[in-house]
Amino acid sequence: MKYYKIFLIPLLLISFACKEKNTEKHIDVSALNWSLSSIDSSVVIHDVSPADVHMALFKNDIIQDPFYRDHEKELQWIGQHDWKLETSFDLDKSFLKYIKNKIGF
Repeated sequence: MKYYKIFLIPLLLISFACKEKNTEKHIDVSALNWSLSSIDSSVVIHDVSPADVHMALFKNDIIQDPFYRDHEKELQWIGQHDWKLETSFDLDKSFLKYIKNKIGF
């Protein structure tokens, strides 16, 4: 038991000393206002969730339900277009002091 304490105390001190503070910052961007548009801008939808192109088009009455009957055949054009999701947000200078920055959904 004596050797156990002698080994454990320095190990704990080393682990706490090596742990850096303020090394990671996370920003959740899922709650921001996103816009979905085709690259040629023939379709533009504002205030969408950054998840699925098909569901964004369906919820905005641009396409029929993609899961109903054979609608999948009629919706092949969606996969033949390039799409982009856009949003914007501000970062303050304190964000740059972190070693690792994560922007997540």
